[in-house]
Amino acid sequence: MINVLGEPPSPPTNLTAKPDCDNEKIAVAWDDTASVADDEDGYYKIYRNSKSADPKYRSYVYSDSDVSEDSSYTYSVYACNANGCSKPTSVSATYSCQTDTPTSSSSSSGDDGGGGGGGGGGGGGDIIPPASSSSSSGDDGGGGGGGGGGGGGDIIPPASSSSAGAASSSSSSEDEILNPNPLSSQSVELSASETLSADIVENLPANSNKIIITVSSSDYEGPLTLSANIAQTGLSGAIAEFSPSETMDVSANSWQSAEFRVKSIPASKSAGTYPLEIIATDQDGNQYTLTVDLKLEKTTVEWREI
Repeated sequence: MINVLGEPPSPPTNLTAKPDCDNEKIAVAWDDTASVADDEDGYYKIYRNSKSADPKYRSYVYSDSDVSEDSSYTYSVYACNANGCSKPTSVSATYSCQTDTPTSSSSSSGDDGGGGGGGGGGGGGDIIPPASSSSSSGDDGGGGGGGGGGGGGDIIPPASSSSAGAASSSSSSEDEILNPNPLSSQSVELSASETLSADIVENLPANSNKIIITVSSSDYEGPLTLSANIAQTGLSGAIAEFSPSETMDVSANSWQSAEFRVKSIPASKSAGTYPLEIIATDQDGNQYTLTVDLKLEKTTVEWREI
């Protein structure tokens, strides 16, 4: 099936990210969007911590093996087709798979201590058993011997075992409360649909491809101004272009997007990768940044006379 309606797919739904400790990875999954699954041009874009993890992914199950203990990761997934990409769906997860070593404690039942003190019988009625004995019958020695046998069963495990276990349990519970899966503390976040690329052909100025910059707001409301540090990255003379505009008004718990490209890249620039910083500035002067790489190539055409 080919999408002929001229619309991008709906955003992915039911996105989850769960640590898989047995295989040392985070498993990311979502419901396969029908307009992607049934479209020969459909695919997904996956971003990890605002950087591209896979620009053209066909499956709806993704494994991230590049993880570190107690590190948090945010995954954003776009559904795309020939008409463009949806807004992203995002989820965060913390890879935490090391567990505390359990406190080892050995306890002996009273049965293990039996058998001691059997030879104390018949010693006379004046033998007084120790005060700690569980049986004190001073009338005959046999009673004293019996008390010794009973004392053998009163082996009590150290009190520190149970208290250590309780402390470990308390600490674990406290960690779970104090360290939930963290989301970014920024009120505004930026993400890009893909990297930029441009090709200078025959010493003519070049334009890059267009990418989508998505701006998500959690609690900020008001205007934002988008800009890019073109000159600081060695691309002086080039022009950053945002469309439809470099300004936008955002509301809390919402998102907006703008197309971005770099145009009129001078032919004198060298081939290579140029990291560009995309900046969103709010009305109070706070800045939120995203780094996007521009990969620049140079092509020379050889002309031959026929």
